[in-house]
Amino acid sequence: MQNIQATTPLTTNTMTRGNITYPIQPSTSLSAFGVQPPTLPANSLYSQDKKPLPDVRSEISALREEITQLKSRLDDNDEEVDSKVDRLVSADAKLEKNFLYDMERLKQELRADVKALKQEIHSNLESLKQELRSEITTNRMQIQRLEYLNAKTWNQAAHSSNRVLRNPLSKDHEYLTIWFVSIKDGQYFASDPTQTGPDRLR
Repeated sequence: MQNIQATTPLTTNTMTRGNITYPIQPSTSLSAFGVQPPTLPANSLYSQDKKPLPDVRSEISALREEITQLKSRLDDNDEEVDSKVDRLVSADAKLEKNFLYDMERLKQELRADVKALKQEIHSNLESLKQELRSEITTNRMQIQRLEYLNAKTWNQAAHSSNRVLRNPLSKDHEYLTIWFVSIKDGQYFASDPTQTGPDRLR
């Protein structure tokens, strides 16, 4: 051991095995000490014939920028979707409010139309009743006048002919000799000479 230390120049390259430190010359192979160097792959970082790795930092930065942009777009889309949903909800509420308002207004208009129609029908009925009453009164007066004229005509005919005449307005078609006609309370009474007492007036 001492001979090795004496004959071997000091170098900065040493090798420790157990408790003993061995100096290693630059040309000294590890195999001389029983150490086999590991077999490295051809593209290893420690391989002498390794190929240079590509610079992926710019690519990573670009991917990070793209991810940031995608996140920003997603956030913008979320805000846009939320805004659209809010607008739809507001429009739906507005439509519902307008629909309820229109329904209530339509109900009020229908009630007013029905009320006006009832009043018009009632007024027309009252007017029709008055017209009917007036026509009935007029017809009664005309009938009474016709009866009076008819009785007067038959009375004059009886006076002129002095014979039994047939009154076409008589329901029982009796043949009477009418001498005179008296009017009382809108009714006429004819004198029948064939009867005596109260029965003379018919």
